[in-house]
Amino acid sequence: MSDDHNRETQPSPVWQYASYGLAIAFALAGWFIPEFYDWTGADQSRPAPVIGWIALAITAGDLLAIAWLLILHVNYQSKRKSIHPAAVVFSDQGTTATNQFTIRHLLAFSAIIAALLTLSRWISPTATAVIVFASVVAWAIVIAKRNRGARWWIALVVGSQFLPFLWVVRGAMESILGLRSSNAVLSLVPMVLSLPSMFPFGFVSLFLPLDIRTNQWFFIGCSALSLAIGVWLSCRGPKRTLAFGLIVGTCSLFGSFILNALMRA
Repeated sequence: MSDDHNRETQPSPVWQYASYGLAIAFALAGWFIPEFYDWTGADQSRPAPVIGWIALAITAGDLLAIAWLLILHVNYQSKRKSIHPAAVVFSDQGTTATNQFTIRHLLAFSAIIAALLTLSRWISPTATAVIVFASVVAWAIVIAKRNRGARWWIALVVGSQFLPFLWVVRGAMESILGLRSSNAVLSLVPMVLSLPSMFPFGFVSLFLPLDIRTNQWFFIGCSALSLAIGVWLSCRGPKRTLAFGLIVGTCSLFGSFILNALMRA
């Protein structure tokens, strides 16, 4: 059973190279977001039609890639059951038993929520959300230290969250060095932890009075939750992590483009 689990969690060169390509693609796209916006010819009064088509093509490509990864995972599990049926049954039973929530888990979760609510009243909701994010990062470091095979995949999840916003780092450096006349991009630096959640969870602001500038605690908490899920998946196998990283990175990329467009207003 342990050999099968190692074969599942240890990436083959194909998954490793695919993850490298994904990270490089998000880094390049994030760095050249301003140039891409200029290339589309869009402005505040007239959105370019090509933007919608490109976003649709990216979404379709993501769905096809995720479907392909799902098919490969199902095929692997089918072969695994046919070769070691007894081991799989034993493994599934153990997984089910360990994944069940007990009263102890419920009490611990309730205690954590109560502590966070109390802390948010003592300091501020945003500071509490930053502490939660820092705690998830510390947990990720512990996991990476203990699980050598998960280190790169945790880094991939973090990169998928923040690499699409490299143009913010680039603009901040240009502003500090005096190469840019406008310093508006510097105002985004304190919001960096909330940026990855701007696109997927920004739709909530359509129904609730939430704004990323005044309610950063919500978006930072969503970023922390996304990172926690990614860290957990990084220990479950490369195909799961690739699919999750693709989704998170695409959402960050769309949010990065929208943010760049808003900064030009």
